[in-house]
Amino acid sequence: MSDSPWWASRFAALAAIDPDLAGALDRQAEAQVDLLERLLELRPGDPLLDVGCGGGRHSILLQERGLAVTGVDLAPELLELAQRRWAARHPGHDGPQWVQCDMRDLSPQGPFAAAILLDRTLGVFDDDADHLRTLSNIADRLRGGGVSCSSSSIPTTGPTATSPGTSPLARSLRALTSSGPTASMP
Repeated sequence: MSDSPWWASRFAALAAIDPDLAGALDRQAEAQVDLLERLLELRPGDPLLDVGCGGGRHSILLQERGLAVTGVDLAPELLELAQRRWAARHPGHDGPQWVQCDMRDLSPQGPFAAAILLDRTLGVFDDDADHLRTLSNIADRLRGGGVSCSSSSIPTTGPTATSPGTSPLARSLRALTSSGPTASMP
């Protein structure tokens, strides 16, 4: 995976050490999915795009609740982990659609009722243009009235700290939210 961006290589390497490092299907994930259902007003059958789905932590739980989930990730190792996790929980049953692609160039077209970007998905780019491109591509795939929800870790102390609302990611999110509804998770 030497040609992969650092984030794809790093998360795949962590998952190779311990699959739960790619995100465990645990109480925290269940609580996040509970919150997503309330925030995004999701209903069974709604199509949902999970950008940077990794090992399927949220995709699997949301599919189990009746949503039509498409999980995308750049790392094939993480998508394989997600497929194995689904198969172990639901042998012989169709699950989320797993798509390998770069989040800056999303191949699933939608339209989606909602999109999620959770657990360190945003904030990996050095260039604001890549954040804007990603968020714009997601917005283009939402149906009318569709919403997106993200969680991210933006440093607020230390050498890479930013003032609240002034980081490249915060500026990118403001640019996207000015054109449509979004929600942010802690």
